[in-house]
Amino acid sequence: MSSAGLIDEDVRRRIARDGLDELLFVEAGAGTGKTKQLVDRVVSLVLRRGIPMREVAAVTFTEAAASELRSRIREAFERQIHDPATDPADRARGETALTELDSAAIGTVHSFAQRILGEHPVEAGLPPNVEVLDEVESLLEFGRRWQEQVDRMFADVALAPVITFARLLDVRIDHDKLPSLREVAAVFSDNWDRLDPLVALPVIEPVIERDGARLAMAEFAPLFARCSEIADDKLAARILGFRADIDRMHQALHHASDRDVLRLLTTKRKSKKSWVAGNVGAAAAWGGKEGKAEVLEQVRGIEAELDALFEATADAVLRVLAGEVARFTLRSAHERLREGRLEFHDLLVFARQLLRDRADARASLHQRYTRLLIDEFQDTDPIQVELATLIAASVAELAPGTGWADVAVDPERLFFVGDPKQSIYRFRRADIELFLAARDRFAGESVRLTTNFRTVAPVLEWVNHVFGALMEEEIPGRRPRYEPLAAHRSPGAADHSVTLLGEPHGKDEDLRAGALRELEAHTVADAVAAILAAPDEWPVEQQGEWRAARPEDIAILVPTRTSLSGLMDALRDRSVDFRAETGTLVYETQEIRDLLSVLRAIAYGTDAVALVAALRSPMLGCGDDDLVTYADAGGQWDLAAPRPDLPDAHPVMAALEFLDRLRAARWWTAPSALVEWIVRERQVMSIGLAERRARDGWRRIRFFVDQARLFE
Repeated sequence: MSSAGLIDEDVRRRIARDGLDELLFVEAGAGTGKTKQLVDRVVSLVLRRGIPMREVAAVTFTEAAASELRSRIREAFERQIHDPATDPADRARGETALTELDSAAIGTVHSFAQRILGEHPVEAGLPPNVEVLDEVESLLEFGRRWQEQVDRMFADVALAPVITFARLLDVRIDHDKLPSLREVAAVFSDNWDRLDPLVALPVIEPVIERDGARLAMAEFAPLFARCSEIADDKLAARILGFRADIDRMHQALHHASDRDVLRLLTTKRKSKKSWVAGNVGAAAAWGGKEGKAEVLEQVRGIEAELDALFEATADAVLRVLAGEVARFTLRSAHERLREGRLEFHDLLVFARQLLRDRADARASLHQRYTRLLIDEFQDTDPIQVELATLIAASVAELAPGTGWADVAVDPERLFFVGDPKQSIYRFRRADIELFLAARDRFAGESVRLTTNFRTVAPVLEWVNHVFGALMEEEIPGRRPRYEPLAAHRSPGAADHSVTLLGEPHGKDEDLRAGALRELEAHTVADAVAAILAAPDEWPVEQQGEWRAARPEDIAILVPTRTSLSGLMDALRDRSVDFRAETGTLVYETQEIRDLLSVLRAIAYGTDAVALVAALRSPMLGCGDDDLVTYADAGGQWDLAAPRPDLPDAHPVMAALEFLDRLRAARWWTAPSALVEWIVRERQVMSIGLAERRARDGWRRIRFFVDQARLFE
C-alpha cells in the first residue's frame, strides 16, 4: 500500500481508538470514506470517552445523508454490542446509546436549528405552535405576501413618481415570467439576514441632474456650423444627421419635465446606436488627425454624459425600490416568526439570533451538546459555522459584533469533515474561502485522507494526472491545491481505464449546438450498445468476484437536461433499456404531459392546443380521423362552444363529455383529487402496460399526484 494509504489507516485507527479529542479538521478526498470518519468519531466518543449519545450533535447536508449517517451509527453500535471482544462497560454504553439514538441530534443543519428553537421557543419569540413550510408552501406564501406588497406600493402616494420612472426605465414591478422586481424580492427572501443596509434607504423622489449634459451640449452647438461648411465629409454628414436628436434633447434638458427627459433617454438607450460609430471622415477636413480625434471625443463625451444621466436616474429609482423590497422582506420574516410559520432560512437566522442575544440559551445549549460534528463542511455557509461556534463557545458573554472567527471555543467540542474540492454551493453562500478560513481557525490538528475506496488505480492515475495539472497551485481563498488520491482496490480482471469516446470534432466542421448534441448522443449510445453487445469484455466487480456487465452497471451523467431528450431517443433507437433518474424530467415524459394537457383543457376551455393534445392522448383515445370527422361536422376546439350533430358514442363527443364533467367539478375538487379522478376513470395505470417500463411510468404518475397534493 502507498505511504498515503498507510497514513490514512493510521488516522482511522486513532479515531476509532481514542476519538482524537483535540480540535480536528479532516480534509477527505472523493471516495475516501468521509462518513466513516464521522461514524468512527461518534462511536469512539460514546464508548471510549463516555460521552452520552444525547450530548452529541452530528450535522450533515441533506436528509438522505442524515438518514444514512443515523443508520450507519446504529450499525456500528450494534456491531460493538454483539462483538464478544467488547468490554462489558463499553457494551453497556453502546446499549444506552442505541436507546438514545432515535432522539439524538443527527440530521441536517436546518433540522438542528429547528431543534435549537424548539428547545428555547420563549427566548426565540416563537408562539406555542410552530410549522416549518416546505418549498411549495413557501412559494405560495411568498406569492400571497408579494401581491399584497405590490398593491401597497401602487397605493403609496410617495412612491408614485418612483413607479412612474420605473415604468419609463422598463423596470417591471411584478411579472411571473419576465425579469421583474418579484425576482429581486425572491432573492432578498433567501438572504433576508443581510438586508440591513438596504432597509435604511429612504423614499426619495428621483430628480434628473441635468447640468453636466446641458454643458456638454452647449459646448457642442458651434460644431454644427463647421459641419455645414464641410457637409461633403462623411463625419460631418453623420453629425448633421443626428442634429435633430441633439436639438430635441437640448430643448428637453432646458424646458421639459423629468418624465419627458427620461423618456428621451430611454428611447436613445433602446436604439443601441451610437451617434458616431467607426472611423468615418477624412482627417484633412478637420485639420489633421488630432482635430478629427477631438471632434469624435466631443461626440462620445455627449453620449457618455447622457448614459451617465440615464444610469444615475436608474440607480436612484432602483435604490428606492430596493429599500421598499428589503423592508417588505424583513417585515415578512418577522411576521412568519410571530405566526410560527417558518421557512428553512428562517430557522438558521432565528437560531443564530437566539444564540447571539441570549446568554442563558447559549449556556444551556453549550451544556446540552458537548460534541458537535459537521459533515460535508465544504457545503457549510457562515450562519451554520456561527451556530456551531456559538454553541461550542467557552465564554458566557459575547461583545456586540463578535464574528465567528473571534469566538473562543472549548477544545474537544468541534469536529469537521469535508473536501474543499467538492465545494459547489457558492450560490447558497457556501464558499471555499469559508472552508479554508475555518480550517486555519479551528484546526488544532488537520489531517488529510487520500486513500480512495471507490475506484481503482488506472482511473485514479488519470484523475491525478488531469487535476494535478489543473489545480497544481493553491489560490489563497479561492482554490485548494489538488491532493493526489491513492487506490485501495486492485484493478482485478479489468483495465478500468478512462476511455475517450467518439472522434474529435474540429472547428472546420461548423457544427451548430443542436447538431453537436445529436452527434454526442449517438456517440454515447453507440458506446453503451457496444458494452452490452460484448459484456464479457467489460467485467464488473461484485462482492469480490468479476462478472459480465449489465445495463444497470452503466450510468450516463449529463450536466443539463438540454441534451437528455436526444440521448434518450438515441438509446431507444438502439433498443437499450434505460431509466432516467431525475425529478425534473418527470414533467417532460409523455404520460405526465398528457395529464397536464387534460388539466389545461379543463382549466382553460378555450385553449385549442391543450384540448387537441388531450383528445389525441391515450387517456382520451381520439384518433386523427376522429378529430377530422368532428371538425368537418362543424365542431370547435372550445369546451364552451356548441357541439355538432354527432352520436354521443363518437370518440370525440364521449371525450368532451368527460372533460365537461371534470370542468364542472373543478371548483370544489382539490387538484390531487382531480388528477386521481382522471387516472382512475381513464385507466391511466393500465395504459402504462403498453410501455416497456410500466413501473417507471406508474412511479412518475404517483409522484405527480403527490406533488399536486403537496401543492394544496
